Amino acid sequence: MELYLDSANLEHIRHANSLGIINGVTTNPSLLAKEDPKVDVKKRILEIFKMVGGHLSVEVISTDTKGMLKEAEEILKWFPDATIKIPMIPSGLSAVKFLYKNSIPTNVTLVFSANQAIIAQNAGASYVSVFMGRLDDISTDSNNVIQDISEIWDRHNYESLIIAASLRNPLHLTQAAMAGAHIATVPYNVLMQSMYHPLTDAGVKKFLEDNAKLQEEINKLKAPIFNTITKDNTKNQETKAENKEQKIDISSQKVNEQIVEEKAKEIVENTETQKIKDENENKKNNQTKNTQKTNKKSSSTTKQNKTTSK
Repeated sequence: MELYLDSANLEHIRHANSLGIINGVTTNPSLLAKEDPKVDVKKRILEIFKMVGGHLSVEVISTDTKGMLKEAEEILKWFPDATIKIPMIPSGLSAVKFLYKNSIPTNVTLVFSANQAIIAQNAGASYVSVFMGRLDDISTDSNNVIQDISEIWDRHNYESLIIAASLRNPLHLTQAAMAGAHIATVPYNVLMQSMYHPLTDAGVKKFLEDNAKLQEEINKLKAPIFNTITKDNTKNQETKAENKEQKIDISSQKVNEQIVEEKAKEIVENTETQKIKDENENKKNNQTKNTQKTNKKSSSTTKQNKTTSK
């Protein structure tokens, strides 16, 4: 069963359409009267069609066949995709037959009995709209009426589509679907009520609460791991710092060893140099002593020679 929105309110239509659940819109003079009286009806209907597309019924207000056909002609000039909505009265049936012969879709409205539905179908109606709420208002079981019409349609293979209209509550929507209606055109408030159930809200709340608890438990499990990772990172940083300090100490030690080695080398070199100097000095002193001895010996020999001569 398809869902149409029974409204002329742009806000409601926009919201319902954003949910992706409606296939069309139905309007009537009563619905348009609820909107701003200054609203341009043509402009409003074109805005609705641009927003939703699909089926859009536009109702005539004349009660004679000629007037209805003239209105239909005018509507189709500015809105070629319109389904012309015509009341279930004898003059309306004549207009429906004429429009049917010209391949113009029609929606016969204000149907309250199976017989009216059969007659509208035979006139060539594309849709027959059965008003459930208004039937219930006069203590007639609207559900039984929809069921009767659906059974007749199934038996005779009628082509007109049954629209369950004037839905007053979510139960009407369920009954229309069970009874076999092809389409339900639903007021905005009934459509919104039909979407909600207290157990759904309670279930969503419970899911969110359970998810919050789950996340809390996950965070608790993650905490020790995080702390371990943090400790490991700290330990690694400390180890790196120690290794760095050790490297600095080793480098300093190497530098000190190099200095000591160079100093030792310098001392050795200085010692060798001093030793050479001392050896040279001793050599020189020895040479001087030898020279003195030689001179002394020579002087003694000279004296002896003189003595012998005498």
